[in-house]
Amino acid sequence: MKLSFKNLLMEYQVQPYKRIVDGPETVTIRFDAGGLRYEASLFHDDRKHDIGEYELEFNAAGQRHAGERTKKDITHLFNVIYTVIDAMETVVKERKIKKVKFEGAGDEEDTNQFWEPTLRAKLYQRIVDRRYPEDAVINAARFTKVDMTKVFPELFTNEEQTNMNKLVELLVSISSASDPDETRNGIMRGVSGTHENDDFSISTDWIDSESFGTIYVEIGVNKAMRYYSIEMDFHQDDKHVSNEFRNFDDLYDFLHRFQD
Repeated sequence: MKLSFKNLLMEYQVQPYKRIVDGPETVTIRFDAGGLRYEASLFHDDRKHDIGEYELEFNAAGQRHAGERTKKDITHLFNVIYTVIDAMETVVKERKIKKVKFEGAGDEEDTNQFWEPTLRAKLYQRIVDRRYPEDAVINAARFTKVDMTKVFPELFTNEEQTNMNKLVELLVSISSASDPDETRNGIMRGVSGTHENDDFSISTDWIDSESFGTIYVEIGVNKAMRYYSIEMDFHQDDKHVSNEFRNFDDLYDFLHRFQD
């Protein structure tokens, strides 16, 4: 009997895998399938990812490029993909990662038009669309992004306001601008990092304060290194303030002094 694609999606085996990198910005696993060795990485890069966003990549050893075919059958492919998904979801749950994105690399049978989904992207998207809620998935050309707060809402329910949000809201309250939403959006453009509580930075454009004039603020938080710092430039008084703190509360209390 010939299996439909729908049935094929259910025919897979998650392969045993080993975590070989377990850093704050990258987790990499290794596993064997069908005589090939694979590695898959879930990683965050401040230069290309929003805070709380990670990217997923995987490849077989010896591949000359991401789009090179392994010439294995569809069952092998599903074993590989679902092993990668299983490992990814484990890390998402451990670290409460909010967004995961990935790309379907092109090969010799794809066009070079960037707005068209590749053959791989179409396959990945069908698997993802079947596995996750519709409102959690955004497909755009060869890219897919999954909102994990909608996949695993139990991880994020009743979650207290994050340290990053506390500082952003405090900076909004320091500003004398008439539109707090516009101010908040401007501040968020300068936010980067891997975790909204433990590892992030904030770099603002100018903030206009009734009491202190124009202020520029740089904040760094890294719980693992016990690093909490702030730098403030006051344009009106040509004054620079730099300080480091023992914990987040001390940093927050210091910045709170500038609230109008």
